Amino acid sequence: VDGMEINYENAFRVNALAVNNLAKICGEFDILLAHISSDFVFGGEKKDLYLETDPTNPLNVYGASKVASESFVRYGCRKYFIVRPTVLFGKNLCRHQGNTNLIEKVINWAREGKEMIFKNDTYLSPTYALELAYTIKELIKTNQYGLYHITNDGFCSPYEFAKEILAFTGLKANLIPVRTTEFEKVTKGAKRPLNSVLAHEKIKSLGLYKMNPWQTAVKKYLKERKYVVPVKVQKKQEYYCQSLIRNSLFKAEAYEKQ
Repeated sequence: VDGMEINYENAFRVNALAVNNLAKICGEFDILLAHISSDFVFGGEKKDLYLETDPTNPLNVYGASKVASESFVRYGCRKYFIVRPTVLFGKNLCRHQGNTNLIEKVINWAREGKEMIFKNDTYLSPTYALELAYTIKELIKTNQYGLYHITNDGFCSPYEFAKEILAFTGLKANLIPVRTTEFEKVTKGAKRPLNSVLAHEKIKSLGLYKMNPWQTAVKKYLKERKYVVPVKVQKKQEYYCQSLIRNSLFKAEAYEKQ
């Protein structure tokens, strides 16, 4: 994502123009197209769960290229599924990120004794690729074409995500929570949305939402990757119910201190 801020032409060439070519071919030969988009199509200003019908407002080049790709799919072919996940992790590591993902980075940094800084005022829903793939497989068996939000259940801040990974693996590390303004001063990368929590009502309406809570998905991933998960893990943190999210998503930190 950060590299695309500089190499934006290649970002659009791969994420948008290539998808446009696929959509044209699928449209011409009446082929079904399943396209993976991103939560980064949103600006994060909404203090509620994002719906498929909410307007897009990308903050970075990657998000803008994904918005373009969605448009090409919509107008290029009739039979399509566009799926938006958030913070993907899976057994087959992302080669574009150096054959790693956020969970692997946290584990490696902890083992190396590195100090870790994570944002505690942004919110997202981690997505286990294995469960996502199963859901997409079931979705494409239907003819309910369109756009769908599919992530694991629940949400967390990046700091809470990293903290839970350490708890599940039994690793110790100097984990520091910071505000987004402080984090951006240190990293100077592409801007990310403050809120990336996606609603699942549309996929649920088809009876196809079988995604586990993200904490359960992380533990399944750690077992799949052959990491040892201690028997006595940290008691699962209770995350805020949907009614609290609808009142004010960003009061989460103050809520924890009560």
